[in-house]
Amino acid sequence: MSNIFCDNMKAKSILNAIQGCKVEDNKGNQYEVADIKCFNGQVSFIGLKDIPTGFMKYATLDCYMEMASIA
Repeated sequence: MSNIFCDNMKAKSILNAIQGCKVEDNKGNQYEVADIKCFNGQVSFIGLKDIPTGFMKYATLDCYMEMASIA
């Protein structure tokens, strides 16, 4: 089984668990989890959709965890 296939399966599994969860940055901007990117079996980025505009941005796992602790 290729790494890409494993990464896609892991990303889908994690996304199913947290999709739609809301987080907030230290400026009060709110985002909704919309995507996950995995690389070599590890979460590398979490796609966050800006709630008012729908604009997507990607955050590292550390950044996401910090935002989740604020919300």
